[in-house]
Amino acid sequence: MPDDVPDPAAVAADIDAARDRMIGFVGGCRDVIDALNAQHAREAVAVSQAEATRHLRRSGAAISALVAGLSPADIHRTEIEAALRPP
Repeated sequence: MPDDVPDPAAVAADIDAARDRMIGFVGGCRDVIDALNAQHAREAVAVSQAEATRHLRRSGAAISALVAGLSPADIHRTEIEAALRPP
């Protein structure tokens, strides 16, 4: 395989590791996320389809920016916190 083409197994391992880091990050925020979701559900009872679409686009961009802004240290910290948290 040429040097400039990544090994598929290495790419798969990188994707798997990134998925595990995201699970650890989100798991560390579970109580906050649950509370925000419950509040949002109470407030969104009469939301129109257009309003819901705008919200999903805006919040999707916001979470993408949040994740993109994480440093390796942030990701590592969340991995450690997740590992230390009891199941």
